[in-house]
Amino acid sequence: GMYYLAFNMRDGKFPMNTYEFRQAMDIVIDKEFVVNNVLGGVVFPMYSTMPPGNGFWHKEVDTPYVGLSREERVNLAVQVLTDAGWSWDTPPAWNEDTQDVDPGVGIKGPGGQEVPEITILGPGPAYDPLRATFNQWISEWGRELGFPMQSELTGFNTILGPVFVDASFDMYILGWSLGNVAFPSYFYDFWHSSQDT
Repeated sequence: GMYYLAFNMRDGKFPMNTYEFRQAMDIVIDKEFVVNNVLGGVVFPMYSTMPPGNGFWHKEVDTPYVGLSREERVNLAVQVLTDAGWSWDTPPAWNEDTQDVDPGVGIKGPGGQEVPEITILGPGPAYDPLRATFNQWISEWGRELGFPMQSELTGFNTILGPVFVDASFDMYILGWSLGNVAFPSYFYDFWHSSQDT
């Protein structure tokens, strides 16, 4: 199985519907750090939705951000956003003295568009401490970039309505069973338009 982060990319769901926001989040999310330093290696980072155990279909994919330092990740994410027309009153920056990120302040999208509060839904630690941990780290890294992002850990049943019925979510973290069958039929279930909310 896999844990995954979903973005609501429907029309009007800014900034999730912008490629550069999703790319910047991909850059700053350090899966290897959480897996190895926080969770002690009880899970492993995935770089595609095809598990390595499915040898016939699995292929190695490019992993351009693996091995980047925190400073490199933040600088690259800021560059991606800046190149796409995003701006800050005070941009995020690496602080050599504290060896940490000074968070961005007053982020605006291209054309000065205000960024609304962004919520990442996810199951609470009582249901799944691994997803809850990832949720909190991801929201922290989003805040470093200046996004008004918060982690909302809640009961699993509370997530179902906003995600699978109303499609009113911003982002969420859930899991998906991939099985161990020769043909990955879950690709249809997961992505085909007929399976949309």
